[in-house]
Parts: sequence; C-alpha cells; structure tokens
Amino acid sequence: MKKIILMAISLVLLTSVACASPFLCCDPSPDIITGTQIEVTFQGATTLYSGIYNVVGPDAQILDLTGFPNGSYKFRVRWWCEGGWVSDWSDEKTFVKSGKPGNFRIK
Repeated sequence: MKKIILMAISLVLLTSVACASPFLCCDPSPDIITGTQIEVTFQGATTLYSGIYNVVGPDAQILDLTGFPNGSYKFRVRWWCEGGWVSDWSDEKTFVKSGKPGNFRIK
C-alpha cells in the first residue's frame, strides 16, 4: 500500500513539474501535422519560429515560451499537414507573459 501511495505522489509531482513551463497552445487538429510556423512580434520586432506540435491532454503545444522575456506579444500561427497542405495564417492574438506560472493559448 505504501508503494502505491508513493507512486501516486511521485506521478502528481512529476506531472506538475512537466506542466510548469509556459507554452503557446492551440486546439489539436484531426489532421497529421508535420510542422508549425509562429510569427512573434515583441517590442516592434517580428521573428519567425519553427514550432513544435505536441498534443498534451486537450491542447496542442506549439511553442515553448520559457526563454521569452516578460512583456506583451502578438502571435500568428500556421501549420502544414502530411500531404504538404499549408494553412492560412491565424488571426493575430495579443498576450502578456508575466513572471507568474501558466500557459498561453490561441483558440
């Protein structure tokens, strides 16, 4: 019984550490996504990033924001599928990254 309780506590702690980083997320796509591109504007400068596509629970993580400084950001995203189809750019969304833990989301 002690082993089961210890394993459950370890799983909860491991899950909370894994979810601590802020990520830009979207709803998962039913298609097989092979790549993402994120346009990020911060303090007037725009940069393109090759993102990830990692489905975790109800969200698809597309950009790890851990190394980004706090401040106001504008994001646009597009992705491509297995057959080479490329989406249009999403609508531009503005979010503020603060020093508080949490996730960002484009919906």
